[in-house]
Amino acid sequence: MRNHAGWKLCLAIFMVSSAAHAADNNKSMNLTLPLIAFGGESVTKAEWNLRGHGSLGLELNMMGESEMYSDKEIEEKNGDSLMMKGSQVALLYSQYSKPKSLSGGYWTIGLGYRQVKGYWDQTPTANQDIQGASLNADGKVRHSLSGAGPTAQVRTGYRYVAESIPLSVGAYIGLRHFQSTMKDAEASGTVTTTAEDLTSLQRRMMSHLEPGIELGLAF
Repeated sequence: MRNHAGWKLCLAIFMVSSAAHAADNNKSMNLTLPLIAFGGESVTKAEWNLRGHGSLGLELNMMGESEMYSDKEIEEKNGDSLMMKGSQVALLYSQYSKPKSLSGGYWTIGLGYRQVKGYWDQTPTANQDIQGASLNADGKVRHSLSGAGPTAQVRTGYRYVAESIPLSVGAYIGLRHFQSTMKDAEASGTVTTTAEDLTSLQRRMMSHLEPGIELGLAF
């Protein structure tokens, strides 16, 4: 009889403490999963609560191979193609309106490092040395490219964190600055890219909007 009463007391204490924890909705970590990709880029982020003083996050961004030219540019450039892929790792600091649960409206700043590589099929110009290069079926020459450099990011957004289940949902908009250094990569049958074109590619990849939808787990 006493044992039965003891189990009831333990169960009651557990339920009360669980309810109190749910009411506080404190979270020590949020893990964002790469379920939705914008612009061919999928994002995974692990974020730790700094005891209510914001959060520190480690983010991995993977960009699948995609066309950098718009349909209009491809038409204007006589069918040229610029295919790139890459990856990025960044350290992010965020401040939330509900810091205990890492939820509500927030802003983020971050620093990272990004690498890209790909190829550029270009219509030959009169001043290009294409000796030893192989033209494709469309009469294009190929440049093999790689680039790397530091990044800086700013974001603002909103996140909802559920109380009874470990679920978080959010959305953000941000701006990424990529201070890249583009260069030719060694590959057979390719041609050297002019310094002017490399500078143009660096400027093209320098600043981009970063929209995102977050689906994750909050612990």
